[in-house]
Amino acid sequence: AVEQKEKEDGGKAVQPRETRAKARAAKAAAKAAAKAGLEKKRQEEEKAAAALEAAKRKKQTDERARRKKKRADLKAAATAALQALRDKEAKQRANSRTKAKAAEKE
Repeated sequence: AVEQKEKEDGGKAVQPRETRAKARAAKAAAKAAAKAGLEKKRQEEEKAAAALEAAKRKKQTDERARRKKKRADLKAAATAALQALRDKEAKQRANSRTKAKAAEKE
């Protein structure tokens, strides 16, 4: 063990070399632990940000799909209405032809 000496300027006891080395090692370990904690916190924040981004993308995709389905439904309804109108007109033309033929026979 190294003897403790008095410093001339302040009169404080100089710590032995091993004690200083232990203190440096402890300080370095504390710094590394703090850095690891910050790194873990940063990773968690990145994970949360990624999850939020994914949720936004999913919401946009769902909204897009909903609008696309609505458009398709409206188009199908319009097509069906037009077809019904054409069928009705065709039936009326056929009925009028039948009536005209019946009138010719009489």
